[in-house]
Parts: sequence; C-alpha cells; structure tokens
Amino acid sequence: MPDWTQVLHRVPSLTSRELEVFELLAYGSTNAEISEHLVVTERTVRAHTGSILSKLGLRSRLTASLAAFAYTQKVALPPGNAEASASPKMDLRKKDLTRKQEYRHRPGTGRDQGPDFDPSAHF
Repeated sequence: MPDWTQVLHRVPSLTSRELEVFELLAYGSTNAEISEHLVVTERTVRAHTGSILSKLGLRSRLTASLAAFAYTQKVALPPGNAEASASPKMDLRKKDLTRKQEYRHRPGTGRDQGPDFDPSAHF
C-alpha cells in the first residue's frame, strides 16, 4: 500500500471541521469550493488543510486528497477496528445544495443575493 494509507489511523484526531475539509478533499474540491461549501474564507480552508497535513503526517495536498478518498470510500481502511472508525460515505451534492439553500435564502444573513436567490420565495 502507498504511504498515505498508513496514516488513516490518525484521522480520528482531526477536529470536526478538519474532517469536513478532509472529506471534501476526497472529491477533489478546490479551496474556493470548500470555502463556499463551509461558508468560511479560503484562508481558513488553507489553515485547516495545513493542520490536516500536519496531524496526518502528509507532505502534500495530493496525498491528503488520496488518503481522504481512500478513507471515505473505504478503499483502504485504518488498521484495527477499521470498519467502525471509517467515515460514512457522504452525498456531497445533496449536502452542498442543502447548506447553500439554507444559508443563501435566509433573510438577514447578508448572503441572500446568491445566483439562485429568488426574492419571491421570501414574500
């Protein structure tokens, strides 16, 4: 197995937000896409990515993405009780759409001018 699969046992040490970023890396998401999805700045995404690399002992975003893909798809599981600690497969499209709609369509958030904003839905 490649070296990046050997770090999967460290994934539980990630914070919940780092885990969200980690799972989005599995799908090849860019920093801009991750920041939009999580409603944070790209700088915050870079900070989380750096923390993920450090905690997992990885050297690049590519290896983090490969490890994340292996972890989320259960291609390579961490040693020990692997099945119990593996992350469930995420349906990111559904989650992404739900979060965007929830956030962009809430009046008063200052973010309700997104491309899919329908003012008639609020009146």
